[in-house]
Amino acid sequence: MFVCSVKVRNMEKVCNVFIFVILMLQPLSSIYADDVNKEAQVLVDIKNLLNGTEDCMQNWDQNGNPCKFSNIVCRSGFVYWINLSENCMELTGLLDDIAEGLADLTYLKALYVIFKHKFLNNNALTGQIPSTLTNIRSLHILLLNNNALTGEILWTLTNITSLEILDLSNNNLTGHSM
Repeated sequence: MFVCSVKVRNMEKVCNVFIFVILMLQPLSSIYADDVNKEAQVLVDIKNLLNGTEDCMQNWDQNGNPCKFSNIVCRSGFVYWINLSENCMELTGLLDDIAEGLADLTYLKALYVIFKHKFLNNNALTGQIPSTLTNIRSLHILLLNNNALTGEILWTLTNITSLEILDLSNNNLTGHSM
């Protein structure tokens, strides 16, 4: 009988610990949901700044899960990779407007930290390379080739220490190659 009561007491302790852990994780799930909603809004804002998004961004909805959006890859539930080159060959817009739109969002710095790759090549993006791209400290790949970008090549892009691949070819940029 003693053994049975010890098991019951231990089981009760295990249940109490389990309930405690569940209660502690509850606020984290709402924080995660808020982050996902903010990412969705950021992506919808990008979509609204571009023309020609019908085919490649048709399922980008502010009430949707960004990890289920076309041309988006997520890791650990957050946006990791955006590829707007393969299915989005008709995108037009000012690259600077995209960056400015992102700069107005409160989640920008965390979202920039989460971004690892940006493929915006083979579109018809115009304007100068925005200096706000240098805020993406964890960016590994930035492909802006085959667009209609103008202005000086930003040497500050070299401040992105994690940047491994940068392709600015086939634009109307001026300055010396890096």
